[in-house]
Amino acid sequence: MTIQLMTDGGADLPQQLEKKLNVTVVPLYLHFSNEQYRTGIDMTTAEFHNKMRTADELPLSSAPVQTIFTKPINKLIQTKPF
Repeated sequence: MTIQLMTDGGADLPQQLEKKLNVTVVPLYLHFSNEQYRTGIDMTTAEFHNKMRTADELPLSSAPVQTIFTKPINKLIQTKPF
């Protein structure tokens, strides 16, 4: 049996751990005023912390929509036997 791990960007896993455990991470969306970022894609954790220090307002976050999970799930199903 193979176990595959999947999480969203809110887990904020270190990249070394993601690679070691082969974790699939789906990004969260962060909204700073009128700017939108995807965790782990458009913005690193360090960049997020820096932006938090200088932002006029606290950011909002939104969970990934269900359809964003479809592609990674299908990839896991097709490449890993159950």
